[in-house]
Amino acid sequence: MKVYTARQAIFNRKLNVVAYELLFRDGPNNAFPDVEQNAATAKLIVDSQFNMGLEQLTSGKKALINFPEKSLLQKTPSVLPADKVIIEILEDVSPNKAVYQAVRELFHLNYKFALDDYQHDARWEPFIKLCRLIKFDILQTPLQSIKAEVAQFKKLKHIKLLAEKVETQAEFEMAKAMGFDYFQGYFFCKPQIMTQTDIDYNPALIINLYNEILKEELNLEFIAKTIHEDTALTYKLLRFINSGLFPTKEEISSVKQGLVYLGVAHVRKFLSLILTAHLAKGKPSELIRLSVIRAHFCEIVATKIAPGLKEQAFLCGLFSLLDAILDKSMEDVLQQLPLNEDIKNALFGYNSPLLRILELVRAYESGSWYRMQKAASSLRLTDADLPLFYAEAIKWADTLNQCNQEPESNGS
Repeated sequence: MKVYTARQAIFNRKLNVVAYELLFRDGPNNAFPDVEQNAATAKLIVDSQFNMGLEQLTSGKKALINFPEKSLLQKTPSVLPADKVIIEILEDVSPNKAVYQAVRELFHLNYKFALDDYQHDARWEPFIKLCRLIKFDILQTPLQSIKAEVAQFKKLKHIKLLAEKVETQAEFEMAKAMGFDYFQGYFFCKPQIMTQTDIDYNPALIINLYNEILKEELNLEFIAKTIHEDTALTYKLLRFINSGLFPTKEEISSVKQGLVYLGVAHVRKFLSLILTAHLAKGKPSELIRLSVIRAHFCEIVATKIAPGLKEQAFLCGLFSLLDAILDKSMEDVLQQLPLNEDIKNALFGYNSPLLRILELVRAYESGSWYRMQKAASSLRLTDADLPLFYAEAIKWADTLNQCNQEPESNGS
């Protein structure tokens, strides 16, 4: 599945790129789609941070991201690293006490703020103390009409000014003469579409998780089991853990360990973001199905020969096709995941019990009987057991898929 994000460069007075504004897109058409704002923001975060990564999307520069009112009240920005983003408060946000309190709390967590498409309103004055950037849409508020206001803002040492929708050389020169610090608009460049490959997941699992996070107390066992059943959710969970928000003191060897490591509050945030985003609507692709079969096959083999490796073997099988699914090298994929070294080494092909389990499963899948017998022998298994293991893995994957099918409408 392809996902799309647009980025538009922001320039300083010397015309060096200093940041990028990230813009949600749902296809190659370079225009904002008809999507509810909070869902668009959630999808933008999931598409950018949990797939390619913000730093790759912005070439290591700051990312400006729009946040509507509900997202601010839910403190959605807190799932992003504070040192990599600037939070844009959209122009239609109501400058009320609840929003101010949410912004203030995020401010004290070291997040930086910009007021988007600023137009004078006394209710924004408390917010200005917390902001570092004021953006003026010079199509809506022409430069001639805001000269006095710009002059007042220039007296505030903590505030920088950005002129957006600059479309001509004359506008750029005038904005620069007025003291604007940053510039954005079609005069410099149009938004650039960035395309990534994402992993499909079964939307019925999302419904199951949605029902769970509505409860006052989360059942981490149930959540771990649900995420454990899906390649995409497991991948995004590990990307979240490795997002830069958390000091990863230890490497992860199971889904439950990852959830416990995050803690209930961050698990709830992660799930809420995924649910709001509604990333995928289709059924799992054949590659995803194969990775699920392979994961359970590896798990069964590990249970027979080294029960202590069962959960690691599952993750090893589950992620063994990620390079093909994401059209990336395994090195690039694993660099972004906090998996333990044993799992990584097996996926890189270094000799270990986990690799021997994975090689046995691969040999069986491909019908390479000599390699299969050799691998089975090295694990002290008889190849006669393998058809039963494989049949059990297929049955498990098929049962999982049937259980997770969205219920058909009865027409009522």
